[in-house]
Amino acid sequence: MWRQGRATEEDLERFVDFATTEKSYFSAVQLMFPEILRYIIVAIALNKTLQNNRQFDLFKLVEAINRKIVTLADPFTEFITLLHIEFDFESAAAKIEQCRAAIKSDIFLSFQ
Repeated sequence: MWRQGRATEEDLERFVDFATTEKSYFSAVQLMFPEILRYIIVAIALNKTLQNNRQFDLFKLVEAINRKIVTLADPFTEFITLLHIEFDFESAAAKIEQCRAAIKSDIFLSFQ
């Protein structure tokens, strides 16, 4: 159940579980709602608990981006591409500023 206020780590974990564990859900997200991938990427990338427990989810996201299944072009997918597919760490570091700007301008990601 979603609680009002800030999301907890448990809420983020439930969200990532829902969107990535079932193959049919993950396929539906990729095909019908690619914009949601932005939030899954941010949840996995920024949450230390999810990073430690969810390496498989990150692998699935990277694989989907690498296969060009995900056609969403936003700073977060580009960051994952640079970091985990192209291994271009300098460009990935530069992309972080665009990710910060995207977080500030996104109503669901900015916590202000």
